[in-house]
Amino acid sequence: MLDINALKRALKLQQKRQKEELEREQQREKEFEREKQLTARPAKRT
Repeated sequence: MLDINALKRALKLQQKRQKEELEREQQREKEFEREKQLTARPAKRT
């Protein structure tokens, strides 16, 4: 007999990990875009 609570816990943990991974990926994308914006600007002459 499968323990339904164990399965629920495992699923919840898996979903939590996926959410965290997604958030890390989005953070990396944001950082990448920020870097791109910083490096894309032409240098101002003074």
